[in-house]
Amino acid sequence: MKAILTAIYDRLKVDTGGGTNPVRTAVSDRIYQIEAPASSPLPLVVFGLSNLSTSHAFGGREGVTGTLVVSVVGKTQVGVAALADIEAEVFTLLDRQNLPATGYGRVYLRVTNRGVPANEGEYTRLDSSLELVAHATS
Repeated sequence: MKAILTAIYDRLKVDTGGGTNPVRTAVSDRIYQIEAPASSPLPLVVFGLSNLSTSHAFGGREGVTGTLVVSVVGKTQVGVAALADIEAEVFTLLDRQNLPATGYGRVYLRVTNRGVPANEGEYTRLDSSLELVAHATS
């Protein structure tokens, strides 16, 4: 799983030109796996895997399926539209992508649910879900 998480992180931080990308620029490189450090400045992006299951195909190759949840978190006063702009850039980077991951011939992501807002008092979070399908090379 570490290779898959690394591939996702690398994709969110990929250089799309000029040494950065729109997601990194919008969140000042605050992209975290599972949870952000306490008192992190906002906005930020947090991602994690859930509902993982593994299976073995012919030849013993492992297949992994699950859900990638990506959350864009910001101050409520900034508004949902500003967070939706960041989420749109996340969508562009991740939807229908085959990511390179050590030990996997294919790590494919497909968005299943985009930008569902949740108000948490002074914070707003937009959650997007992506289907994850990965196939090991051996």
